[in-house]
Amino acid sequence: MKELDLAWGHPKFLEPYWKKIKLKLNEQVPSSYLFGALPELKAAIRSIHAQEKNANAEGKFIVVGNGASQILTATIACLNKPVCAEEPYFSRFPKYAALARVPWKYCPKGYQIITVPNNPDGYEYPFFLLNGRSSGGSIFDLSYNWKPYSSKVREFNEDIMVFSLSKATGHASTRIGWGIFKDEALARQVAEYIEHTTGGVSIETQQKATAILHSQLGAKETCFEYGRRIMQARWDILISLNSPLNILSSNGMFLWGIHLNPKDYLNKNKILFAPGTDFGCSDFYFRLNVGCSENEFKELIKRVK
Repeated sequence: MKELDLAWGHPKFLEPYWKKIKLKLNEQVPSSYLFGALPELKAAIRSIHAQEKNANAEGKFIVVGNGASQILTATIACLNKPVCAEEPYFSRFPKYAALARVPWKYCPKGYQIITVPNNPDGYEYPFFLLNGRSSGGSIFDLSYNWKPYSSKVREFNEDIMVFSLSKATGHASTRIGWGIFKDEALARQVAEYIEHTTGGVSIETQQKATAILHSQLGAKETCFEYGRRIMQARWDILISLNSPLNILSSNGMFLWGIHLNPKDYLNKNKILFAPGTDFGCSDFYFRLNVGCSENEFKELIKRVK
């Protein structure tokens, strides 16, 4: 039996959509470095958020980076205060804090990272729980606030919001993430951090990201609508399963579950997973990527029935 790798968040479920529409991304003429973002990419980002109604970017400042990970690390470094997140949290958040050389701990004068829907458990905060958290004391990671991952996409209007092209459209290898900032000075600092550490984001990559986003503006069926159909169908199957896995989530990119010995059970079925300890929880918990390819998903269902 071949190993089934579901430990990572590879959004392969959107691949058939892009094969179907056959988007042609012309090879770009090699360009120099660029400080900041192309105006056309910023415009495309504002337009896609206005269309999908998942973030208010009007009147705010947009910074692009080499993925959402770089935006988050740069933001944490520029804020230069302790940072924390409620368990279970994305496994790399403490590493971003370490790279930014700030403490990973709860502090009243620090910053909390709030992920909606949450990674790994798909939890969607009710608005009343978010009241007061946006007044300069939170970083909102909204990488999954798109139709495929959320049962109720909401339009956020926060001081700091972070998104990822990887999770939005499935183009993980393009390595584009963006931050939407209310404060111009902070946005400038974050852009300078990215420029000084990696030389910024290549023009060719930005042009490709612009073309991808443009293809979804006014599309007959967007990748977001396609993705919602696929993921909803998968969750319908997962929820109806008669399996020894205790599934705690009901939407999102990941299956978050609990088992008395998930390591033995999943290893026996040769399913690679992310343990709960990666997310600040006990090793009874586990995470599986259900945004995998169609063949991988079918294989997962066969092995856990």
